[in-house]
Amino acid sequence: MNLTTSSAAAQARAERPARTSQALRCAATACTFALCWGAATLTQAAEPAKPPAVKPAAKAPAKPTTKPASPPKPLEPVMSRAELRECMLRKSKLRKEAAEGARLQAELVAEKAEIDRDGEVLKTELTLLDRASVVAVDQYNLRARARDARIDLYQPKVAAFNASVGTLDTDRAAYARDCEYKKFDEKDELALEKELGL
Repeated sequence: MNLTTSSAAAQARAERPARTSQALRCAATACTFALCWGAATLTQAAEPAKPPAVKPAAKAPAKPTTKPASPPKPLEPVMSRAELRECMLRKSKLRKEAAEGARLQAELVAEKAEIDRDGEVLKTELTLLDRASVVAVDQYNLRARARDARIDLYQPKVAAFNASVGTLDTDRAAYARDCEYKKFDEKDELALEKELGL
């Protein structure tokens, strides 16, 4: 036997436990890693699958702030000079009728106020009336009949005034429909104002 050989074998035997323990440690580390990795994989597999992240719904496109272009309106023709003359005469007539209506209304209001005042005076006189005096009763009745006659004259005036207001309103509506927003030539308007004296 060779001493060198036996010492090499002894050395190999001495190193074997060290290598074995090192190999065992590596194997244990590898097993631990494999077990941990497998457990993590199993844990992930055991957990219920999470739904994929949902993106927020896309917002509807913003409405445009301007309206889409509408088809162009047909151009209104410009009033002829004769049409403008007619409209200007109608407008002048409406102004005169409105002024006359305001004057009549003021007269009717004043007349009604007089009739009401006479009524209050008659009420007061009635409370103070000496009913035993035939002359006092006759005078009171005379004044009461005069007031009644004024009322009889007043009521048809009111009816006529109300009818004229209705006609004026109808004429104003017709003027607005036929003339109010129509286009016209300003030169024609100036010439017609001079011609008509408006």
